[in-house]
Amino acid sequence: MRATEITTEAPIPPDWDAEQVQIGKGTSFKSRIDYAKSQARRLGTGSSRVAFVIPFEGRDTVLKVAKNRKGLAQNNEEVSILNDWYLSRLPIVIPLIDFDGDSGEDVSWLHTEMAQPVKNETQLKQWFGTRLAMLIKYSGALIGRHDRTIYKTAYDQEEAIKRFMVQDGATEEQIDRMTECAEHIAELVGNTSLDSADFAWYKNWGWYQGRPVIIDLGYAGSAIPLYRGQR
Repeated sequence: MRATEITTEAPIPPDWDAEQVQIGKGTSFKSRIDYAKSQARRLGTGSSRVAFVIPFEGRDTVLKVAKNRKGLAQNNEEVSILNDWYLSRLPIVIPLIDFDGDSGEDVSWLHTEMAQPVKNETQLKQWFGTRLAMLIKYSGALIGRHDRTIYKTAYDQEEAIKRFMVQDGATEEQIDRMTECAEHIAELVGNTSLDSADFAWYKNWGWYQGRPVIIDLGYAGSAIPLYRGQR
């Protein structure tokens, strides 16, 4: 069983009416989104959630508000990871500041630190010394999910990736960054229902305090069946 910790109370801005973004109390998905739009600048919109920029202690942060059942499921899953005592300390996840703890089992909104967007995969290749696909393959090998049609052991795949990186001009520092990040991804995937293939898309990454972090961890557990058209 994974231990969790309670985040320090850091509510949404004091000039907000908190009940307007909570489930129940006469609100709906639309009304909660509309209220957030009236209070904050929209950062981005996905199929299930809308992200807003809100000021907090002199810096910009992000508020993710669910726009449908899929969004609730994503918020629930993301909070379960970001509020986990162990997983929240991995340097590849964005820190959680607060979340809606007043709406029962479902999380209407969650509040995180803000990462700068990754513009393209080239930025990440310059950091890791290889493409994201290679990073994901390396992390897979660390938990025994190597390509058995090519490599006898996971170690063989790990070493082959490192050799390829050297041949491609990667520095020792880049290889170290890649292996360390792959270890953290393996920890995430090994302790959750996350699929590391989702992290092969550069838009799932951002820059936070000078390092790359994963900014969307909601596609897991209860959220997956909803995206597959199941109930």
